[in-house]
Amino acid sequence: MKLKYYALFFFTTISIKAISQEDYQKNKLESKINGAANYSYQMFFSAEEGVYYHKSLVQDSKTPANVQVSPLGTETIYIADGDVFIYDNYNFEVLLKDKIKLKLKEDPVVNIINNGDGSSYFILTKNGHLYKANTVKKDVEIVKLITSKPISLMAWNANKNLFVAANKNELFFYDPKKQEEIEGVILTENIISLSVNDKDFEILLGLENGELRVLNQSLNKTILSKRLSATPLTAVLVDPLDHYIYAGDTQGRLYTYDRLKENIYLDREIHDGAVTLNGIYQPNRGKKYLITTGNDNYYKVFNTSRLEPNYLRIVNIETTKIRENFVKIRLNESTVSYDKRVTFDNIKSLSEATRTVVVDSLAKTKSALKPELSLNDKSITLNIAPFPTAEIPLFTPLKSLDGVKLSSVHFQLEADNTFSISDAIFSSPKGEIKYSTDKKAMAAYEEEISLAISKEIANKEAEIKNTLSAIVEKLKSNGQLNGVELSATATLKKEKDQNGEDELNLYASFLSKGTQLITAMTSSDYPPGKYNFNEAPAAVTLIDFFLETTKTNLNEYLTPGRKVTFNITGGTDKSGIAKAISYKNEFGPFKNFPFYFQGELSGLNMDESTGITLNSQLGFMRTYGVRDYLENNTTLFNETNNTFVHFSEQADQVGPQFRTIKLELVIHGVDKL
Repeated sequence: MKLKYYALFFFTTISIKAISQEDYQKNKLESKINGAANYSYQMFFSAEEGVYYHKSLVQDSKTPANVQVSPLGTETIYIADGDVFIYDNYNFEVLLKDKIKLKLKEDPVVNIINNGDGSSYFILTKNGHLYKANTVKKDVEIVKLITSKPISLMAWNANKNLFVAANKNELFFYDPKKQEEIEGVILTENIISLSVNDKDFEILLGLENGELRVLNQSLNKTILSKRLSATPLTAVLVDPLDHYIYAGDTQGRLYTYDRLKENIYLDREIHDGAVTLNGIYQPNRGKKYLITTGNDNYYKVFNTSRLEPNYLRIVNIETTKIRENFVKIRLNESTVSYDKRVTFDNIKSLSEATRTVVVDSLAKTKSALKPELSLNDKSITLNIAPFPTAEIPLFTPLKSLDGVKLSSVHFQLEADNTFSISDAIFSSPKGEIKYSTDKKAMAAYEEEISLAISKEIANKEAEIKNTLSAIVEKLKSNGQLNGVELSATATLKKEKDQNGEDELNLYASFLSKGTQLITAMTSSDYPPGKYNFNEAPAAVTLIDFFLETTKTNLNEYLTPGRKVTFNITGGTDKSGIAKAISYKNEFGPFKNFPFYFQGELSGLNMDESTGITLNSQLGFMRTYGVRDYLENNTTLFNETNNTFVHFSEQADQVGPQFRTIKLELVIHGVDKL
């Protein structure tokens, strides 16, 4: 189909542009564009005379159209000339045969917003009225919601499961279930645009006076206030990974604001009028793009992947990896040896050393490391471009720099994302000359607590592994467990809770995967094309072991109301499904059921009539079998607050070793027991 080929062409073009270091890709439509909506590279545009998918017209109209894409990527809702359409993004066809008419001539639609899970859409009109469109059923049902005041802007807050809404200069939350507003804050300026930064628990506002304002999620604290433009800001959007905020104004200007350096990184005119902003982010590839429109016939796609990253983020990731690996018990390591090795001082030293190595590596990418020395009365000036110079105090006077050489140098990361020299050692005829800046102290008490819990979890992990090993060996010797590998791990991670506060979360992972069989024995993992839980003896053994282990080793953490997350991953090899696998409706039909395939959020549509036709569906069904077993065969988690997240993964190769089932139990806030 034409649209499919265009999507492929767009992806290829973007890749070529990135390689050739171009700023953006520019495309022209036949009609003036009012806005955009997208799921990854699926880009739809609402225009004065219709709806477009990339540059292809999907639906023409006599009045300005509106469009919104499902957060699952499976469908798109658009409104043209008062008609409501649901569009299948995979088959490129309209799903609803009978048109649904919105009689809103005197109060036209200005925006469509989704609620984050793809189950409902919300239609906002020019006069501030709000409608809800339910699309889970076969037909779309549209109802008007109760509001005590007009609403001009809305954005979904995933942390609170509420809308952030605005009316002139008032900002508040709106609960679509209770159909009521929650009191917020009144500003001195009218709010022209808003968006939500769920990652950092922030609300971004574009104000009428051209000011960018960032509030905390409770709306009671201003985190950032910066005047970017002399005209109203019509769009604000946070970078999905790093420290940038993008904004556009009524004059068609695009601003890139650097939060660490506290300045405007880039300011340029890109459109004729009011700018709109949308983002594309592929976490697995590390690619980021910005989609812009602005009261003209053009849409532009900017490559933001090459913006300077937040180096502190990189440093923290690498330091955490080393620390987590260090606190694990090594093979055949005794308790005495482990306790001697894993101490607070050793952890502190390791973290500082790792941080130094990572910071040095990042800093050296910016410099040719050609030091220049100059001798002063009581100091040596060290200059390594492009870093600030360092003054090295001399406690023993030098007559000249003859024989003085820089032996080693280290760097530190500053708050504004730049680097400076932190330590240096020089060799000289009079001995070593050393220089160092002050080191920031670690939060000692918090680290002691996390270390104690880490050691406790490491001991539990060792017990779990030993028990599992004994069970596996026994079953294998009896011929009951062939051609599979079972494994278990446990670790502790510091993460943010729903309020943005630090918490320690316990991760316990249990994995079953097939192996490449040398002899003609019968494998105990999932047979090809099978998904039923009871058809994989290895999976049954693993989950039964998981339940027994959790009861024995982890039950103390399962207090009433404790937040628990089950991350279940079903893996398949690359073998295609030639003929649909029969689905007997064991778990009922699935309609836009959210799950992750290859790390990206997707929506599953499957029932008895369709069967299983894709590896993504097969992997998902294996995870749902585990979920069904856990929900119906144990009372262990009856008093905890449970969430199930499903992942499906397809390997790049063929073989039984890629048929896997992984259950990851996350017990949140184990430091708050």
